[in-house]
Amino acid sequence: MKIDVTKPTTALLVIDMQEAFFEQPSLASQKERVVEHCNKLIRHFNKQAMPVFLVHTEHTLTHETWTLNMLDDKQGYLFAGDEHTRVVAGLLVGKAKHIVKIRDSAFFKTNLHHQLESLGVRHVVICGVSTQNCILQTAVDAYSYNFRVIVASDAIATHEPTLHEPALDLLERDYRQQIIDTDTIIASLKSLTPYIVPSKT
Repeated sequence: MKIDVTKPTTALLVIDMQEAFFEQPSLASQKERVVEHCNKLIRHFNKQAMPVFLVHTEHTLTHETWTLNMLDDKQGYLFAGDEHTRVVAGLLVGKAKHIVKIRDSAFFKTNLHHQLESLGVRHVVICGVSTQNCILQTAVDAYSYNFRVIVASDAIATHEPTLHEPALDLLERDYRQQIIDTDTIIASLKSLTPYIVPSKT
């Protein structure tokens, strides 16, 4: 039986919501707000049956995945299985698809691009941490793959507040990406038809 499926056009990318990043005092003070707004987006995407990708950073104990900074400092971090590498407490994981990355961008040496394309996604909403690092790099690479990007302004944070606005200004000005709050994003998505998973029969 052939089933007519309305594919989703929008996916949610939740970036690096891991305990390690919130150990820094400047991010720890923003943790409750970021988790709350990320969860609000996750709930809405789940309700609309639109895909949610939980992107997190993990490294191996050996040096294969280490960054230049880690190699220079002879010190690794965010090892798979470590307590501080786990998803931050309170974040709704649910049925989110997991993407493990080894650099700032969620697209670098991952299959995220192919997964998004296979689902018919053309727009991505990005939330998480940190603004000038993984949020910025993921958003720029999404642009390179011709995905339209919305950054959830109240569902992101950084440990370097002086770099927050310049990073968002760059994405908005040079990459024509939208920087808008969670409630506005949800209101704009409410009219979308839920994605119906095709039957295998």
